Amino acid sequence: MEDQKPSNPGNAMAFSRSPTSQDVARLAQVSRATVSYVLNNVEDAGISEATRQRVLQAAADLGYIPHKTASSLRSGQSDLVLLPFPNWPLNQNSQAFFQGLALGLDRLGYSVMLHFFGQSDKESLARKIASYHPVGVIVGAQDLSDADVELLYRNGVKVILSYEVSPDSRISSIFMDFTVVGKCVGEYFYAKGHRHIAAIVPKDERIVHLGLQRLKGLQQAAAESGLRVERVDLGYDMKDAEALARKWASDYHPTGVFTYNDEYGLLLMGALQDVGLAIPEDVALIGCDDLPICEMVRPRLSSVNNPSDILVENFVVAFHRMIRGQDQPAFTKQPWACRIIVRDSG
Repeated sequence: MEDQKPSNPGNAMAFSRSPTSQDVARLAQVSRATVSYVLNNVEDAGISEATRQRVLQAAADLGYIPHKTASSLRSGQSDLVLLPFPNWPLNQNSQAFFQGLALGLDRLGYSVMLHFFGQSDKESLARKIASYHPVGVIVGAQDLSDADVELLYRNGVKVILSYEVSPDSRISSIFMDFTVVGKCVGEYFYAKGHRHIAAIVPKDERIVHLGLQRLKGLQQAAAESGLRVERVDLGYDMKDAEALARKWASDYHPTGVFTYNDEYGLLLMGALQDVGLAIPEDVALIGCDDLPICEMVRPRLSSVNNPSDILVENFVVAFHRMIRGQDQPAFTKQPWACRIIVRDSG
């Protein structure tokens, strides 16, 4: 039965400690159960609008905010989704992907935590994730071993969703297929008359697999057209770029380069111009991600535009379906709807 309205609710008192739900109940002259029902938006609790407003006002006067983690542990249910922030060289596009995931999950009522784990945390990543008792995790498959997956499930994690191909069939994956990006660039270069192109593959071991996916796409285009594709391993380092530029300036060189992403494209653009190679007359460049800076440099950098909004929506929908116990394929390949934004560089 609902608590009776007090004849005089009284005023908020000053606290030398953090306010509690008991303080809210005392000020509103209701039970702690009523406070819990109101502040946790429990439906069909039989609480009148007048009582609900009184509890909300008391909580506001006291500055009381429920402890979501403690409440989740008491109830045995959590709405926390953990997004371990990968130890990658993240650009604006990558950050937009994770931000989109967080916002999409938030709209569905989940509490989302973006948490950075450094390379030194990798051995204990699963234990650190489990310590937060999330209901679900969206993570790179390569960050979790079979034992890690088992540990997370054993500690109450309901859903693990990967944005890479998972070697573990227990992890559902939505795989971002970057070979499509490379194939798109290869077909474009061939149509523009190029017959010898290069593909930059980052030396950085954290992202080399992404570079190899894009290279594979170029090679697929080459197999269909006779295009010659040269693999070039490059560190994101000015000295590496200068050495490559000097080599190409003094020897036979490709006429077009897929630069892996826009950052590598800008790095290589500066180095090539420093040794006197003209862009695009001597070497055409195409980056990837279509960052705003592509328009700010001269010559402006051509780039592959591969919007992530559809990918983000697919992740959010898939995660929510899995939480609700609905069927979800163990593996889904997400094709990119990529297109080349042609600017000055190629």
